[in-house]
This record gives sequence, structure tokens and C-alpha cells, in this order.
Amino acid sequence: MRQLFEHVMSVNTMHDEPDAPPITVDNKINDDPCPPWEFYYTNKLFYGQNVKRGDSAKLKGCDCVGGCRPDSKTCSCLRRQHRYLRLHGESPPLQFNYDQNGRVIYLDYPIFECNDACGCDESCMNRVVQRGRQFPVEIANTRKKGWGVFAKSDIPAHSFVGVYSGELITDREAHARAALYDLVGRTYLFAIEMWYLKNIFRRRYRERHRPDTIAPDDGEPQLDDEKQSSIFVVDAFHVGNFTRFLNHCCEPNCTLVTVHINEPHLYKPYPCLFTEKDVKAGEELTFSYCGPISEEEVCLFFPCSVLLS
Repeated sequence: MRQLFEHVMSVNTMHDEPDAPPITVDNKINDDPCPPWEFYYTNKLFYGQNVKRGDSAKLKGCDCVGGCRPDSKTCSCLRRQHRYLRLHGESPPLQFNYDQNGRVIYLDYPIFECNDACGCDESCMNRVVQRGRQFPVEIANTRKKGWGVFAKSDIPAHSFVGVYSGELITDREAHARAALYDLVGRTYLFAIEMWYLKNIFRRRYRERHRPDTIAPDDGEPQLDDEKQSSIFVVDAFHVGNFTRFLNHCCEPNCTLVTVHINEPHLYKPYPCLFTEKDVKAGEELTFSYCGPISEEEVCLFFPCSVLLS
């Protein structure tokens, strides 16, 4: 069963990350050959009921040839990324949110990768997530937290780990499912945080401009409440990949960053895991289930010593 599980993980992702190293499974705790096989393995986001796919005609791309350059004077993707960094208060030089090694520069801000509407090719430095996972990982059972994910090699800080894939559903649907998952004792719901969009929309509203990627009559829900920070949730219970097994930690070595690629609607990015610090081979990969809040607040709800994956 373990070999079959590993084979399915490889086959189901061979088209979107053909050069990715294998994912292995290990269990030195009990006789279970692999984690509960209750989900379809994929790196993609499936759109759930009442979630419309964006109009691909609205997708905007650059006219670069070959790979985009960080010193380009004409790359529209470069200008777009720079514009969003400036809207959040950063004052960076004109650059992508990746360095030449494919590592994120600003972990706290969204990434806008080049997309299918662009003229650049797969070698472009602004296509990190699209090239897939570069570091081997292992899904292994732990004594106190159930199944977890471990680095099989050293991973530098700010490196791409994987997409938190699953089914994209509305916030209302997520609340309904959460009640059912509580009965099972496991949940893989992750709300896509949209605080940065609210900052952008407030500024554009003051400037009397509508968001250029969201039509006012496209039928999508909007962030209309000051306390609301998300309208879509990724549910990895029935559809997902190895990232669904990452455990919570009060001092995590990974964080989630929203990455925009081929979905023109700003509310539907890919939630992607990147390392916050250098990770050594054999170290468990973790992230905070509650985002950037205090350690005391997190531990009230997710005590590291007892949390199950």
C-alpha cells in the first residue's frame, strides 16, 4: 500500500511538476502503511459549487521574449508586482518578488507570477511555483501529532515548498462543512487571507478607481465587512496533496504566501508554502494554522504538544 500511495502521488503530478523529486512515506510508529487515503492527490485547485472560474480573456500578461528580466523597462508583470508592493507601503527597487535563485524577497506580500497570457517562456525567473517543487520531502508518522511532513534535504530560507491544493469553496460552504468535519475529528479547511486586497481597494476607492481585474457585475462575492478577511476557503479533505499533512507549530519554519498565476480574479490566488528560515534535512516542516498572531493566542487553540494532523 505504501508503494502504491507513493506511485499515485508521482503519477498524479507528473504533468505539472515533471522534474520534482519523489515524495516518500515512512512510519516507524505503528503498522499503518500510509496516511488515511481518503482524498484525491493533486496539486491543483478544484472549483467547488457556486465558485466561478475567472474569465481568461481578462488575464493580463507581458510581451517579454525568453525570460523576463528584473531590470526590464517594458515588462508589465514586473510593473504589476512592483505596484502591489508599493501599495502595501514597501519602497523596493523595481523588481519581482523573487530573487535570481527563485526565493521570495517579501514573504508578507502577494506574488504575481507570469501566466499563460505572457510571451515569456518556462525559464522566466517569475515562474517559480509553476516549475513545481524542487526539494524532496517525506510524509512520516509522529508520536504526538499524527502524520507530518519532513525535509529530506536542506531547504534554503524563502524557498517554495508546495501549493496548498484542494477544493476552492465559499466561506459559507466552509462553515457548513466545518461542523461535519468536527464530528470526524479532522479538518483541512484553510481560509485565503485577503487583508492586502482591502488595503488596495481602499486606496483605489479614494482615487475613484475600480479594481482593474474585478468587474463590478461579475457575480462574485465582495469583501464588504471591515472584519471580514476572506471569502474563499481551500478544503483539502477530499482533494489535496502532501501539504495537508503539515502540522501546526507556534514557531514554524514555513509560511503561506498567496500567488496569482492564471486566475484573473484577485480573490482566487494559490495559497503556497514557502520556508521562513533555513531548514535542515530531517527537520519537520510546519506552519501556523492561525497566521501571524501571538504565540499565546495560537497555543490556546492549537497546542503543539497535542495537535493531531
